[in-house]
Amino acid sequence: MGHRRRGYTHRNTGSLPTKSGVIGLVASALGRARGSDISDLAALRFGVQPVHTGPRLTDFQTMGKRADGKPNPLETKEYLQDSTFTVGLESTDLRLLIRIGAAIQHPVYMPYLGRRACPPAGPIRVGLVDKPLEQAFKGKEQAHVETIDGTEAHWDQPANNRVFQARYSNAIDPLFNAVAEAQKKLKP
Repeated sequence: MGHRRRGYTHRNTGSLPTKSGVIGLVASALGRARGSDISDLAALRFGVQPVHTGPRLTDFQTMGKRADGKPNPLETKEYLQDSTFTVGLESTDLRLLIRIGAAIQHPVYMPYLGRRACPPAGPIRVGLVDKPLEQAFKGKEQAHVETIDGTEAHWDQPANNRVFQARYSNAIDPLFNAVAEAQKKLKP
């Protein structure tokens, strides 16, 4: 779940799974090859809520050799471990959601977030809810739901093979929402 780079040799992680990470997990479970079209998956609305956030794992790796044959420096990457999240994917295409649920239960390729060597510790539970994401997460603390005009920008909307564009979300938190509403009223 690489979140952003600090310098060239350190990739830290956010506290929540990214949309691109979840879409990658879903594409893997569906059996899609790297580089295949994921526009149908990228079009899904995304929401996430932390249930339990565990410690971070720091992994040290070498980054290959430079053109002159000298070794490159170590690269460090962070990953969340022992963490549990509720993720929501919204679509008007019920068949796509059913296929995704079936693929998560019986994946073509092993699902993982961030590092192949760090698969989920147990089965990923799947369920269908006939509600928009905002209603499905209503009353849940610290849920983040993708919106067109959200207050937080995340550079993890899959655009193609290696390019990401911004997607926006709103936090579903009573105090946060009250502050955001007050700020909107103050804008001219």
